[in-house]
Amino acid sequence: MLYLPPGRPRPAGADEPITVSMATMLVDADVWEARVHSLCGSGNALLAALAARQAQRRGRLTADGLVAVQIPVNERTAGDTRANAVSNVGVLVAPVPVTKDLRELRAASNTR
Repeated sequence: MLYLPPGRPRPAGADEPITVSMATMLVDADVWEARVHSLCGSGNALLAALAARQAQRRGRLTADGLVAVQIPVNERTAGDTRANAVSNVGVLVAPVPVTKDLRELRAASNTR
């Protein structure tokens, strides 16, 4: 898993049209939280892991077998009244290891 700094080069073929995958699911909040805790992660890391596995199944991998995902990061501080105090961190995810442990993915989302 690697942090993708701003301004990284675009991959070859980046201007080609793609079909964007979309999925909707309902998950019991207690089941979601139990899975988050069992994988030592966060809700956002689990969502990114699910997206990475979906991307892998769709063949949306880098040449190294990784998946690029964006993870939202809370930027709100005490007294912050902004409507959207959030930013995103881009990371490359190995889609198989995140099915067993989210610690590395969670740590990558804390890197800015």
